Amino acid sequence: MQTLIAQELTIYDFENLSPGLVAGQDNWQVLGCHTYQPTIVTSDNQGEYNGSNVLQITSLDLGNQHSNCDRLNDESWWVPEITDSTDFFIVDIDMNGGYWGKEFSLCYDKNLDGNFTEGCFVSDQNEKGISILKSPQGTKLFNKTILLAHDSLIPEWAIYRLVIDLKAYNNLGSISAFHKYLPNNTWSEFTNIQNIQANFDFEADNGLNPKKYNGMKIENESGSTVQYDNIRLRTINRIEDIYVCNDLESFNIEVSKDIPEAEYEWSDGSTANSIIINEVGTYFLKIILDGHTAIVDTFEVNYHEIETVLDLGKDQIICNQDTIALDAGQSFESYLWNTGETTHQLNVFNEGNYFVEAIDENGCSFIDSITLVFFNETLNLGRDTVLCMDSSIVIGKEEDSNAQYLWNTGEINNHIQVNEGGTYILEYTKNGCTLTDTIEIHIHEQIELGNDTVICKFNSLSISTSQDYDHYLWNTLSENEEINIEYPGGKYWVTAQKDDCFIPSDTLTVTFDSIPYFSEYLINDTLICDKEPFELKIEAKNHEYILWFNDSQSDNTLINSAGDYWVEAYNHCGYVRDNVEISTENCNCYFFIPNSFTPNGDEINDFYSLKMNCDPVYIEWGIYDRWGSRIYYSKDHTSSWDGRYKENNYPIGIYIVKVKIKYKHSAEETYIREISLFK
Repeated sequence: MQTLIAQELTIYDFENLSPGLVAGQDNWQVLGCHTYQPTIVTSDNQGEYNGSNVLQITSLDLGNQHSNCDRLNDESWWVPEITDSTDFFIVDIDMNGGYWGKEFSLCYDKNLDGNFTEGCFVSDQNEKGISILKSPQGTKLFNKTILLAHDSLIPEWAIYRLVIDLKAYNNLGSISAFHKYLPNNTWSEFTNIQNIQANFDFEADNGLNPKKYNGMKIENESGSTVQYDNIRLRTINRIEDIYVCNDLESFNIEVSKDIPEAEYEWSDGSTANSIIINEVGTYFLKIILDGHTAIVDTFEVNYHEIETVLDLGKDQIICNQDTIALDAGQSFESYLWNTGETTHQLNVFNEGNYFVEAIDENGCSFIDSITLVFFNETLNLGRDTVLCMDSSIVIGKEEDSNAQYLWNTGEINNHIQVNEGGTYILEYTKNGCTLTDTIEIHIHEQIELGNDTVICKFNSLSISTSQDYDHYLWNTLSENEEINIEYPGGKYWVTAQKDDCFIPSDTLTVTFDSIPYFSEYLINDTLICDKEPFELKIEAKNHEYILWFNDSQSDNTLINSAGDYWVEAYNHCGYVRDNVEISTENCNCYFFIPNSFTPNGDEINDFYSLKMNCDPVYIEWGIYDRWGSRIYYSKDHTSSWDGRYKENNYPIGIYIVKVKIKYKHSAEETYIREISLFK
């Protein structure tokens, strides 16, 4: 159980609250007294305090005398310092035997100019304070916090008490006024000025407020007897609202014992100077001074609003080779793990119990724990296995309803039946951990000897199973792993034995083949027309493809020039080749039949002849008159007619030419034309 000291007390007693000398009083001095200055008695009214001389204002004149003195900050003393806005401020003024004619003002200097001589709220509006005025006009509340503290019904012989709550009314303060009539020692209150909103803000503007009452103004007018008006200032810290953690432990609140005349009364009726708190709720403390309840201090005890949660999660299983990162979150101020680590995160490799204590910004402690254990299961699908044809095997793990199974085949059962060779992988998942194992299944399937094949004559072929078996038996009765085929045709197969399995093979058919041959060869060496296409054609048998000199692979190809040409026919056994030599000649023969001539002896066009570019194989031509009589005939393509017949010249006119002609590369043709004979 812890103890909270709830109050601190500061007392500023400017004079004794009873007649007498001022020895032992605070060190204050009169800096300036206006108009009616009192006589300063130094013989009987001077004392020492902490080695310094002190003075007391008094009057020896039985008549009314007036003093108006200002107290300024001399850097060695100031009136009570209010360090925050949570204090109670109590002012007691003893009017015993005197007449308080003017006012008491307690000020603070907002603009720090140190000037209180003009008084609060008068010419210097930066000076703030509390003023108490006694006047025959009655009780009245002035502007700001100037307060009438007496009316005509209250005699002078009284103690006035102001209780100023600096926290009330949104920290603008409130004032309650009381008085004690000294003849009968009875306390009464000014009901018309109880809990008056004060409108003073000691946390005031521009951040320059020193939060200190650092000036005092006193105006005093003495009575008919020699007595002293006394002032006592006290500050009492309030009990602030208390916030506790959810796991509330009882604690003690203790108030100060430094107020000798104070009595206390708590909300539970206790009158001790302390109270034990063991639950949340609303509490109050009454502070009773001189039989008078001066302060009722109310405070709350509540739980902190917890914004963060400490949760390490559920107990976990550590999978193989895993590292568990335990995280307490980053919202706390400090951490302490049972491993000694002080970070918010802890990496764990080993099983065990782990816990962490986290402290938040309010000092509240949170503890959570977690248990980690190793995942100790195993997965073993067995050794790689070989199966005979048409057999199967069951592989897997025993069934567990809390586990999940996933094969690379897509199946989700704990066991699968396998009748095909391959790689089989099982993922076994339980409690967030996954185990994997692999098994190879081999099947002694039928031996494949390969595709049926053809070999060329005079070649051989080796046939093998391409695998290592324990025993072989071919249909040739050979027991070797490999046999050699050297003779035409046949079917071949083998039976092998391995791992107590009998393994048959497929059947391989072997056929013999020969090189290609031409059933129709190229033509013999020949002569062709120059620049005229000529087809070379071949017919091959037992071939896979044909290749000409010009890379053509068809059965024929065209040429148009002389040369030595070849063609080849291929198959897997070899090839055959044929050649031809081609010569060329001009096969583009033509002739021209002129349509006139002039046999006049001028040696220009005196003869009529046929014009041609090559010699014909056969020609027969003649000229006929208009009556159809032949007057010229020749079988020579170079001959010509001179226009005469039997030494006679023919007259000018129209004649007929008839030509029969045949060239080497063309058929016989007949042409008939008219010609003109001119002189």
